[in-house]
Amino acid sequence: MTCGSLSLPSCFFRVDFEILLGITGVILQGSGPHSVQGNWVSVIDIKCLFMGSWNIIFMDIKTNFDNNTKVVALFGLPKNGNGIQFEPKMWKNEVALRVEILTINWNWRLLQLNYVAYDIEKNVYLQAHDLRLGLVCYLYKPGDGSLYLHGPSLCSSVFSLPMVVPTIFLYDILLKPYIEFMHTYPDYGLYEATLEERSERGSNMYTQIVNVNHYGCSIKGVIVTEDMQLFVSEDFAIFAKVDAQCIVPYDNYEYSWSIEEVGSGQAYVTQPLPYADLDFPALHFSIGTYTFNISVTPVEFPADNITNTVTVQILPTPLVVSIQGGRSKTVSEENDVEVNAVVASYDPDFQPRSAADITFAWSCETVVGAAQMTELCGGQAIDGILVLPAAVLTQGTELAVTVSGSKDGRMTNYTQHLHIMQGEPADMHIRCIDNCESISSSQYDIILLVVCKNCKNTDRKDFQWNLLDDGNIVADLGLHTETDIYSEGLIILPGLLQINKTYEVVCTGLLNDQHMASSSFYYLILGSPSTDGNCSSEQESGIAGVTLFNFVCKGWVFPLKRAKARGMYIIRASNTERRFLLYYSANPRTDNLLLPVGNPTNNYMLDIEMSVCNANYECSNVDLQVQVLPPQFTKSIVHNIITLNGSLWNKVNVGSTRKALGYVQIYATLIPLLDTLSTAEVVSHLLLVIFNSTKQVDKPLDCEQYSLALQYVTEGSPDVLPLMDLISQSVSYILREAEAMSNFYKKTTVRMSEALTVTAGNIVKSMKIFHEQNPNATDLPDDKASNLFNEVYNNILKDGVGVNKLLVPGGKNILLCTASLCVDRDVFEGNHLTEKSWETHFNKIRFHSDNQTSPLPHTALQIVDFRENPLFWNGKNLKNTVVGIQLQNNESVDMISETEVAFNLPLTKRSINTEETISVVRNCTFEVCKAIVKYDVHKNGTMIFFSLEPLSDMAWIEAYIRRDNLPLVSKETFDCGVQLNITEGSMQVRNCSLMHQNQQRRYFPLKMDNLLAGSYYTLLNFPGSNMTSMISLKVKQVVCMVKNLTNDVWITGWGEVASQSTERRIICLFQQRYIPFLPMLETPLLTIADIFIPPNSIDFSTVFSKFDLANNGVVFGVIVAIVVIYVLLSIWARKKDRRDHLKWTILPLKNADIDNMYIYIITVSTGMHPNASTTSNVFIRFNFEKRTSETFALDNGQFKGFDRGSVRAFILPVPRYPGKPQSIQLWHDSSGCGTKRSWLLNEIQMHDLQTKETFCFIFNTWLGFEHNRVSVKRKIADGTVLLSYKRLLSDATKSNFSESHMWSSVFFQYKKSDFTRLQRLGCCTTLIFLMMITNAMWFESDTQRPGVIKIGPFTPGEIFIMIASALMEIPISLILIQIFHRQRPKNVRPRRGDGTLPYWMIYIAWAIIAVVILLSGFFIILYSMEWGAQKANRWLLRFFISFFLSLLLIQPVKVVIFSLLRTLKGKAERNHKDYMETYIAHYYSQGITKPAESISASERQPVSIPVINMEQMKRVTGQEKRKKQMRQDLFVYLPYMFTLLLLAYRQNDGNAFHIHTAMERKYALDFEEISDFNGYWSWIRDTVVSNMYPKELYARYKVKSSQRTFISDLQSHRIGSIRIRQLRSKALQDCNGSPLNKECIKSAVSWQKDTDSYSANWSFYNSSEKSNNYKIWVYQDSKLLTLPAVTLFGRVYDYGTGGYIAHLGTDLTEVEAMVTLLVDNQWMDMRTVAVFTEFFIYNPNVNLFCHVNTLVESVSGVLITSHKISVFRLKELDATLTHICCAAFIILTLYLAFTTVMRAFELKWRSLQNVPFWVNIFALSVGFCLLVVFYHRKVVEANTNIRLHNTPWTTEMSECLSLSFLSMQLLGILAFLTSIKIFGILGSSACLRPMVETMVFCSRLLYPFTLIFLVAMFAFGLLFWAEFGGWLERYSTLGKSMTSAVAALLGKSDFHDFQEHGGSLAAFLFLFYMFTFAILLLDLGILIVSEATSLAFGVQHEGQSLDILDNPLQKIKLIYNNTKRKIFKIFA
Repeated sequence: MTCGSLSLPSCFFRVDFEILLGITGVILQGSGPHSVQGNWVSVIDIKCLFMGSWNIIFMDIKTNFDNNTKVVALFGLPKNGNGIQFEPKMWKNEVALRVEILTINWNWRLLQLNYVAYDIEKNVYLQAHDLRLGLVCYLYKPGDGSLYLHGPSLCSSVFSLPMVVPTIFLYDILLKPYIEFMHTYPDYGLYEATLEERSERGSNMYTQIVNVNHYGCSIKGVIVTEDMQLFVSEDFAIFAKVDAQCIVPYDNYEYSWSIEEVGSGQAYVTQPLPYADLDFPALHFSIGTYTFNISVTPVEFPADNITNTVTVQILPTPLVVSIQGGRSKTVSEENDVEVNAVVASYDPDFQPRSAADITFAWSCETVVGAAQMTELCGGQAIDGILVLPAAVLTQGTELAVTVSGSKDGRMTNYTQHLHIMQGEPADMHIRCIDNCESISSSQYDIILLVVCKNCKNTDRKDFQWNLLDDGNIVADLGLHTETDIYSEGLIILPGLLQINKTYEVVCTGLLNDQHMASSSFYYLILGSPSTDGNCSSEQESGIAGVTLFNFVCKGWVFPLKRAKARGMYIIRASNTERRFLLYYSANPRTDNLLLPVGNPTNNYMLDIEMSVCNANYECSNVDLQVQVLPPQFTKSIVHNIITLNGSLWNKVNVGSTRKALGYVQIYATLIPLLDTLSTAEVVSHLLLVIFNSTKQVDKPLDCEQYSLALQYVTEGSPDVLPLMDLISQSVSYILREAEAMSNFYKKTTVRMSEALTVTAGNIVKSMKIFHEQNPNATDLPDDKASNLFNEVYNNILKDGVGVNKLLVPGGKNILLCTASLCVDRDVFEGNHLTEKSWETHFNKIRFHSDNQTSPLPHTALQIVDFRENPLFWNGKNLKNTVVGIQLQNNESVDMISETEVAFNLPLTKRSINTEETISVVRNCTFEVCKAIVKYDVHKNGTMIFFSLEPLSDMAWIEAYIRRDNLPLVSKETFDCGVQLNITEGSMQVRNCSLMHQNQQRRYFPLKMDNLLAGSYYTLLNFPGSNMTSMISLKVKQVVCMVKNLTNDVWITGWGEVASQSTERRIICLFQQRYIPFLPMLETPLLTIADIFIPPNSIDFSTVFSKFDLANNGVVFGVIVAIVVIYVLLSIWARKKDRRDHLKWTILPLKNADIDNMYIYIITVSTGMHPNASTTSNVFIRFNFEKRTSETFALDNGQFKGFDRGSVRAFILPVPRYPGKPQSIQLWHDSSGCGTKRSWLLNEIQMHDLQTKETFCFIFNTWLGFEHNRVSVKRKIADGTVLLSYKRLLSDATKSNFSESHMWSSVFFQYKKSDFTRLQRLGCCTTLIFLMMITNAMWFESDTQRPGVIKIGPFTPGEIFIMIASALMEIPISLILIQIFHRQRPKNVRPRRGDGTLPYWMIYIAWAIIAVVILLSGFFIILYSMEWGAQKANRWLLRFFISFFLSLLLIQPVKVVIFSLLRTLKGKAERNHKDYMETYIAHYYSQGITKPAESISASERQPVSIPVINMEQMKRVTGQEKRKKQMRQDLFVYLPYMFTLLLLAYRQNDGNAFHIHTAMERKYALDFEEISDFNGYWSWIRDTVVSNMYPKELYARYKVKSSQRTFISDLQSHRIGSIRIRQLRSKALQDCNGSPLNKECIKSAVSWQKDTDSYSANWSFYNSSEKSNNYKIWVYQDSKLLTLPAVTLFGRVYDYGTGGYIAHLGTDLTEVEAMVTLLVDNQWMDMRTVAVFTEFFIYNPNVNLFCHVNTLVESVSGVLITSHKISVFRLKELDATLTHICCAAFIILTLYLAFTTVMRAFELKWRSLQNVPFWVNIFALSVGFCLLVVFYHRKVVEANTNIRLHNTPWTTEMSECLSLSFLSMQLLGILAFLTSIKIFGILGSSACLRPMVETMVFCSRLLYPFTLIFLVAMFAFGLLFWAEFGGWLERYSTLGKSMTSAVAALLGKSDFHDFQEHGGSLAAFLFLFYMFTFAILLLDLGILIVSEATSLAFGVQHEGQSLDILDNPLQKIKLIYNNTKRKIFKIFA
């Protein structure tokens, strides 16, 4: 700049900025060094353009002093401006100025709009970030028509709008350069929000879509995978996640992908998917660049486009080129050498892998020896094969042959070194079997196999393996291999090789002991797993199958992977029973994953294994634990999951197979927990899910996951059989896919095979169970069962083929076992076949060959061993194990057909002692003892075990056996002969062989050649024995069979039982030459040892060692209980028999003349109706033809009354024959007590002993004043009535129930019988034990048979046994009944034809009873010990069914049948004389018995019939009825009261007081000392927080982080957080200078709760300022927050609910930060009215919760403190007694409700006038309310117990506390009402009646006195409140004044306080009050009570008191006296 030499004030230099900048300084220079003369400016003014005007920054500032030096001028604070101007003032020579301006760009980022939902009610925080600085105005348009203006005050004129929000000044923007405010939208939807920016430089417009929805979601976008670069042969995954912030969790989005190939324009758009991950298998994409565009749409609300893009570049995979034989190979100079690159080369980008289209180029050079002149060393190349002729090969030379493979621009080279030797070395190479990637995994076995091409089976091959590390041999290779180093195979175990290092494996082979060894090489490089990361679960606990868990892995590094390639994240889980493969993907974050149930023995903790793997599946594992509780499923939930439209199907349909298969595993294991859905439905849907997932299985882990899903779905349920085709297809598919996969590691293969093996076992077991339960079902016929089994078996073998491919000779076999089968797989060198044996859990197998010259080839073996016979359709009689075997090799060798296979099969436990026992009579004639036995052999090839017992009296035995005919010893015509010298222990065998001899069991197994089926005769000779006796021959038959799977036929005779077999273990031998359809053993061979099943038996050698009452004592306890009950009932029965003897004795009528000679026998029959018996006086008069008898009392003088259903007999002697009886008249005086007052008379019979005639009088009438009938008269009944069907059936049924029903006859006898109750009880007990032993003998004897139908849980055999055991009592009962019925009395001679039995027969009957009880009980106990607890308990259930079957079905049916038969017979024979004949016989046996107190004829007085006063009787009866009701009520209310007290006792705890005291000392003592808010915060910090979070104690006692919920006592836990609730008052209104205005005073006096919202520091609410803790300044009412119902009432006000609430947090850091925030921001100030502080504490030692609630009230700056500590119990640890009490309470409450309703119906409208009735109604209402509270409390407690650890503030705890206190209050009210009821009942007794009368008189006299007392007390209370309310706190309110006045009367004197504050006058007033009440009124009240008492005790209460206690007390006293008398009599 040049202005000339003159002073030009207008000269300036100006720089304009396009935007507003902050200018911090300038750098000034002169003209510069190139200037001829120095020019510079020395003084200058600097100005800045801001807001349209130029402002001076510096004036007259001195600048340069030469033309080149830089002068820096800094401004201090930045000067904002849009331009700068320099005005020179002084300069040198000319104005020359160079300027450098230092600025700050305030707007270096674009302005950003954002929004955050405040709640789900359309309230949204709108935000704008990165605002410009300076004079900038912003107009915000939310999109709904509203406007918001932000900026300085002049902005309103810029936009011509009024200012809406406060101005944001410059310094505010510097501190917080963003706008934030809350806006409420009118409705849900999408709104386009715009922000217009205006400044002096122009305007800008910014837009954003605001999504207002029900979930409060603000969606930012979608996060996707980073861009990737991959090979065609690599699989990859792309995942996406919505970046959204929601108030209500939301995850229901639809993801749409569009895939476009860059350049070609080809695109593919997916359907909307419910998941975000896409998995692509290898070879899915061709070479090119692809863009993956994702668009996300929420399902439940609209949204704008949420999109993102991923770019994936697919590159061609390098070719794999290799030469067969490896890097180095030894060849012979005598033969042409073929170098083959076709076999081992392939293009990874094409399937199937082959060398097709690969162009090969060969080169060859000589490394050692003379160089070859030609390029190919004299060989010829034909594509991928180079042939070197023998002519060009020279011994000792080494050739390097290189092949180059090229295709599509890709080229790979490979070099093989050929070592040429003389002779014929082994042409061998090393083939990798497992872990064969170019970079091997360091975590798996490396399995190698040497293959020799020119080796023959007859060659002797010697191999040796070596490992080279940098050319050095690793010496300890043999210590780190599973095989030895001299085997064909080599398995290198992990741990030997180092990571990222190259090793060389060398195998040296030698053929036929030649000196020409050849070598083969294999190179190894080990990779390393991923490192440096971690994984975690976002949820710590949840519910299985319900809670969605999220897992995140971060920070993992994959060293062997290219940049941007993915890893693999595998999630496995395991509990005590199962392991799960839940999910795997390339996404480091796995969302929404369900988990199975955790370990129930470890608090349901589930072990999670997170495996982070690289491309070679080298994994680093992270172990996690989460708590997963079992669910409570409903049918609807499961239906929504598994049905065709459920979530599992959706995942399969959209391709999320991995999650679906993981979910299938989970839900399959949860099937036992599904309580409302059938298992069949669940299993079928889960199987369909698996089957439909087959199309998406493309990785080894998919196969494993698929197999595990099949395993768990098929576990233990026959419901899988209808879908067996799906299972078979699924297994076949998975095996086919697994075979096609190349990277299948052995570990994964074994896991998959194990799952498939378990699946096969499950299916076989399900088939057998289904067949046993449904033997005739058409769903599983024999042909289908056979096909299904063959499919399962073939699948096992197919699976084994894949497993055997990963095995090498010398390695370990793989044995997989389940509960039902074992599968053993092994690979071995053929010549080692006969040197090995294989042993599963059930059997042993061994091969043997006599020809050892020709070794077998490389062989693979599979053994399938079934524990039980699975072939139920074609092997129904086969009961032992079944074995299948398969041998496979690559060549057909005839020698294998000469191999013998030995199966060592142990017999099952049930089969060991199985044998056919044949009783043999040893007949002796002329000193020759012989016996002949015949038995049948059913199958060819049978081995026979013989046993003879006893042998003690024999010295020599000869046995001769012959088929189909008798053996002839003299002609030696027999098939086998045995001569046994028992004395010497020697034996000779002829024509057969003895396998071995077992002297202990005396078994002699004989083996006869070609033993065929047929009848066999055995001749037994006993030389030297001359005694005829009985012996037993035991024969056991065993046979070995083979099954042809082609035609499903079992064949015998092709296998034989080996001579080494024993009676416990059978060895079956099979020669291949005997089995034409199995030449190579390639078809599975099934063999079985068949044996018969014995019935239930007891092994006495072991049964006593199994005696375990602790675990198996139920049956023993039942036996003992039955015996004890029998003894107790015997005592009762003996007593009843004595009473029956007295009752059934026939005596004359009480006032009859026994000297009269004409005798009648009278029988009186009482009805069977309830309350039919009577003890009232009954009088009878007989009307005969000639005269009428006198009136008799119907009583014999010894036994009074008539029992229900009884038949009493009397003797009526009359002077002479009176003629035939015509009628009978009876009178009944109703003098009995209670229910025995009335009488139901059935009939009376009279029998004339002289004429032998019987006369019947039918009554069927009630007698008693209640029935308005006290007398009745009946004429003699005619024959029509007597022979009516109804009467005959009734009599017969009544008689049979007394005599024929064994069980009821013990307790009910209506007539005389010689069969006593004691005898009947003995018979019943005998029958019980007979049923028990019968059940035990054949219990479950047919459950093991296949083809058994089940009816419900029982088989037909079990039902038959139950019925049979119940029917056994019929013959036994008849025998015992006849013995006891027909016994003669002792010392009585029998009469001819009487049918009686001798008296001593009764001893035999009792002996039978004793023997049956003892022996049956003994063997039943032994059976239970032999069975074990489970089977014994099942048997006990069957027995009880048999017992109740007999009691309730068989015996009643028997009685009804006998009654019908007897009734039909009675129509012809007039059987109504039945019981009369009994008494007639009894009369003749005893004669007329005189009463003990006989009355002479002169002393007899005529009986007068009493006159009955009906009114008086009704009155007396009414009193008795009321007495009975009161007694019943008393006996109900007493246990009711006791139940209430028990419930109250269980609700409270004695430790509650100690907890209360401890908490009060810990928290409340310091709290009461608070005087100001600073003191309150000190109490919070020093007392509450320090006790709740004792970090010093945590450190001192080393408390784990998981246990840091302990408070300072290290015993109690804090529950949730500390909550502080503040209530504030509104500011007083402005009174405009008139504070005495009425409205002003009214608003000031009434406290107004503040409910407004504020910003920090109680400033005016600013919606744009929304911090994390903004809610502490916002009022929260009761609708948003559930507050405790147990309210702490203030001393000043009742504050209710709601307030400003602060949760201090659950972590100490959060708590301290929150307290500091509250204090610093003055959260409590002068407008604070009340502050509640609440927290919960739990003490597990006493299982009690404590709720601490404190209150601080502020009145004019003075703090008033109060607190409340509540102790309660959430859940009882042992609630058994509580449940019993609740059940009793429910029963008693329902009973009381029923009785109240019934009495109301009885009284009708009069009940409404009854006060006790309404008291009962109120008490019942309280009782039912208590039941509702109890139920609701249990529900809340259960929910709270689950959610206790998941929420920071447990509102359910407050609800539990409320319900606990409410239940206690209801219990108290109910107990009070019950006690009043009890007192009212007891008040009716004579002893308590005066006390009741006293209260009645007092109530009459106290009415006026009470009124005077209350008026005077109210007057004094009002006076005290008026005078002392302002001085003393105790009198501050009227209520407190009244309370303090009453307290003064009770001894709490306030005299000194009155005198201190009111002087002498106040003291006199207090003394006057005390004198008035204490001396006058109280004394007057005492006098009134005394007067009432004297009046009450002076009143007579005749007929008013109901002595309800007299009768029970008298009975108790009588029992006590009788017991004492008997005890004294015994000891005397």
